[in-house]
Amino acid sequence: MRDKIIVQKNQKSTKRDKKAKIITIQDAMCMLIETKGYENVTIRDIAEAASVSIGLIYKYFPGGKFDILKEIGYRYTDELLRIKQPETIDFNDFPGYMRDVIKNMQQFYKDNSPLIKALIMATLSDSEIMDEIKKMDVKDYKTASEFFAVSMALI
Repeated sequence: MRDKIIVQKNQKSTKRDKKAKIITIQDAMCMLIETKGYENVTIRDIAEAASVSIGLIYKYFPGGKFDILKEIGYRYTDELLRIKQPETIDFNDFPGYMRDVIKNMQQFYKDNSPLIKALIMATLSDSEIMDEIKKMDVKDYKTASEFFAVSMALI
């Protein structure tokens, strides 16, 4: 009986954890994009799938779906490039680091192919996203377009 109470308390503290909520929202959006496509996903859908309120989504992501999508991108970029793990990077073996990054990217694309395809198609077909991309610095825009070209080739 006592164990059950402890588990319930731990679950409640997890549900109140901001970082956990943000990840839950992002994961719900990823799942919905894979199944419905970006353009068909609504904030209400995300709220229901993540078991959070619409207000909470806008609290953490004031720009709505696009803000969630950007944060998902940042999250995966961090994972792929190990940005938040600088201690794992041996800058004396930079070619080795780049090989690891490429392996990580290939594995990520392999494991998440439907999501990557959906995100790329959403980006290419959604006027709101394209408007945001057009606001980028020309160098960033070129980098983004090269990324999508390489991404499509890898998939």
